[in-house]
Amino acid sequence: MKKRDEIEEEILDEDEILEDEEVLDDDDEILDDEDVIDDEEDDEFEDERPAKKGKAVKKPAAGKGGKKKLSKGAVAGISIGSVVAFLAIAVVLVVFVILPMFSAKLENAEYQGIIGNTMPTGVTATKEVNKNMTPLDMLNAALENYDNAEYAANICLKGGVATKISAISVNQGVQSMKIRVGKASDSNVKYFARSISYGFTNMAEEYYTEDLGAGPIKYRGLDGKVKEDENGNQIVKGWGKTETYADLDEYIEKKATDFTKIWSYDVTSKTVTSESKSGKVTKSGDCYTFTITVDVTNESAIEGYKKVMEYQLAGNMGAKGVSIDFKELSFDIGVWENGFIRYIGIKESYVMNLNLGSLKVNGIAINNSYMNEYSYDKTEKIPYEATTLKYTEFFKLFA
Repeated sequence: MKKRDEIEEEILDEDEILEDEEVLDDDDEILDDEDVIDDEEDDEFEDERPAKKGKAVKKPAAGKGGKKKLSKGAVAGISIGSVVAFLAIAVVLVVFVILPMFSAKLENAEYQGIIGNTMPTGVTATKEVNKNMTPLDMLNAALENYDNAEYAANICLKGGVATKISAISVNQGVQSMKIRVGKASDSNVKYFARSISYGFTNMAEEYYTEDLGAGPIKYRGLDGKVKEDENGNQIVKGWGKTETYADLDEYIEKKATDFTKIWSYDVTSKTVTSESKSGKVTKSGDCYTFTITVDVTNESAIEGYKKVMEYQLAGNMGAKGVSIDFKELSFDIGVWENGFIRYIGIKESYVMNLNLGSLKVNGIAINNSYMNEYSYDKTEKIPYEATTLKYTEFFKLFA
């Protein structure tokens, strides 16, 4: 596979240069029918819940944050190879930013038992669960218990993107984790989170806050490389300068994501299928399992997800006219018999269209599968690069 730098140096001959108004559509696409982006990633999940009322995600201003938009015709002097490379990076970036907490691709979203692989003790659920509950009722109870836990960690270590766009193959790995200390409703709750994406292009970010109510929120991105050691651990070599945000509102305005949420979908009785509202759960040992399927024809279910994706593509790639047509969205969930989430796997499928300058690209088919695992034990160490750390040690990494 050619390196991205080599791809970007391929310039079309004069008679091959795209005119400013040239359009690639269904009849003349960059992507052939079989050139499908199979984003098999990791949040993350992005650990996001539906946006709060009145907290609309703001669109980025042109050039905001030093990220330039592509002006009209900006693609005209770039080879098809370069455009495809841009698309590959765009898709990797979208999944990386949107799903940092649910970003590990595992075959069939299988539970691996990386953390929290026994039923948590010393924790008390505010909502009990039982075998007679519907899938949606059990999910709502488990989410409430998650929010009210004094400590919660979730992690994905194995995953990535394996896809092909035109003649360019993309192999992209992703790892992620998040720690919350305190109940979600506590004003002084602490958060630490990290995402790494590596392979075709390297990306990494970490952020934390010692007191969400008082702020500030510290954030840093990659300013170096991601290296793999002999044991397969991903090591970040070079972090950028730490950015400081006064509070969560400012962070959401600049980054478009709310790390206090478990996902960016709206999963309610109005957006799930009838089977999710009236079906049964299965008991296996000390864990209940069930599936929640979302009715993707209901726009409100995926509106928050779309807003974040549009924001990131506009701010980082200069993309406009982003449209997303969801085909499938479902969750495979395990809940301990004491009411706490054991794992959440997600499967999603959608087709994305976007404009890069005057170039239209249609039919980017994306299929995702993720698995996120949960722990509520403060004594359990969390994998971090080539070692493991106590939860208190993560908040010292920015020092």
